[in-house]
Formats: sequence, C-alpha cells, structure tokens
Amino acid sequence: LEADAYEDCADGELATRARLAEASWVGVLVEGGEVIGYAINNAPDAQGVGRVVSCAIDPDQWGRKLGVVMLGAATYQLAATGAKQAIVRARPDVPRSVPTAVACGYRPGRSGFELRRTTDEQAILDRIEERRVAGVKVRFGRWH
Repeated sequence: LEADAYEDCADGELATRARLAEASWVGVLVEGGEVIGYAINNAPDAQGVGRVVSCAIDPDQWGRKLGVVMLGAATYQLAATGAKQAIVRARPDVPRSVPTAVACGYRPGRSGFELRRTTDEQAILDRIEERRVAGVKVRFGRWH
C-alpha cells in the first residue's frame, strides 16, 4: 500500500517493517474486506510528544478525504495515550501529505517538513474562538 500511495517516494519494505516493529499503534482502514489505508504511531515520549510515523491511503481511494480520516484517527490515538503534541513528517515530494496534515490542524514546525499540532481539542476550540471577530455579519444572497 505504501509503495502505491507514495509511488517513487516510498521508503521500501524494510523501512516499513522497522516502523511497524517500533510502533505503539497501527490503525487500518478497511472497506469491502480490503485494507485501503493505514497509519502507524510511535508512543509519546517523556515530554508528551507523539509521532505519526507513516500514513497512507490506496491511490484508488484518493479524493474521498480518507487521508484526513486516517491521520485524524492517528492523532486522536496519540492524545488518548497521553501525547500533548503530535508531529507528522510531511514529505514535499508526496503531493497530498502537506494538505492532508494541514486539513487535520497541523502547522509547519521548525524544519518545515514536520507539522505539529496540540492534541488538546479544547485548546484548539479556544484558539478558534479567540480569532473570531465579534460583530461581523455575513450576508448571502441579495445585497441591496
């Protein structure tokens, strides 16, 4: 699945097996009895930082936002195991990686290739509320 999803950018079977051996969680997305996506997490470290080390969706399933579903599930799992921050390495040579991570609330870190996000959903909602402009009205339809 990784080779199909990442095409020429895949790390190969040995690298995938190494990630699986170190994984604290592996999630799979199944449809019609076929695995169409997966995510692999490492356990959060002592500082509460967790990593999604791999996430892929079958290319035949692209366009359905399943990458967002899978990465969201991996992020939720990190939070459920005590992570205060989640990191995913988005590869610029894999075109869907950065937009998928951003759609899940991740933001670029120092290197630009690691995207980070808090796993505290209330903190995210509070930040959104702080950014809301009070008194602004949106109108649709007739303007006159």
